[in-house]
Amino acid sequence: MITHAPPSTGIPPLPMLVVLLILAGVASPAVADEPNPYCASAPRQQWVSAEEVGQKLREAGYELMRLRMADDKCYGAVARDARGRIHDLVVHPVTVEIIR
Repeated sequence: MITHAPPSTGIPPLPMLVVLLILAGVASPAVADEPNPYCASAPRQQWVSAEEVGQKLREAGYELMRLRMADDKCYGAVARDARGRIHDLVVHPVTVEIIR
């Protein structure tokens, strides 16, 4: 009995999958590089303090777990709501409005 092997492309299947995944990532739009229209115009001197952001989030019913400067344009906050759910929030640095 003679069996025929499928024609080989010279590239093993697993590395081909890795290459396709890498190319898919390169071809996808870069969301992180797009400017945030809600926070981009506020100079750093006008930002409220981290303490004020924490206070406003507590008033809104959140427990602040972590606060960081997100892409130098907004505050990024990790906060827990009253039900214990964790939220990744974007906070306007001047108005302290929760953007998302």
